[in-house]
Amino acid sequence: MHMSEIRAKERLKAKRKLKRKQLLLLKQEPYLSTHFTGYTTEHLFVANCGKRNGISRELLSTLCDGLAETIIMLEEKDYCFVTCNNCQASLSLAEKLNGISVQEECERR
Repeated sequence: MHMSEIRAKERLKAKRKLKRKQLLLLKQEPYLSTHFTGYTTEHLFVANCGKRNGISRELLSTLCDGLAETIIMLEEKDYCFVTCNNCQASLSLAEKLNGISVQEECERR
């Protein structure tokens, strides 16, 4: 199997996983008027970063380094919503938060 075929399969697998997670969220939280787009907006859904996980608004705000305009954290949820100043800030923040432990990162600061 060629390297390009392996990468294509990995991308397809990642897309399927993302779609499953999106559908699961919409099924579990039908009252949210949320929809997912295939393009960058100033709004971010941040998984595993909510009050249920012990993350405070102040802790997340510190990690956002001024990129976040608004942070919405719902009680007893393990996710939050972040609105950035613009699409570029949103993209930068998404890249920064992707795959890190928010608590560990804030403890290092």
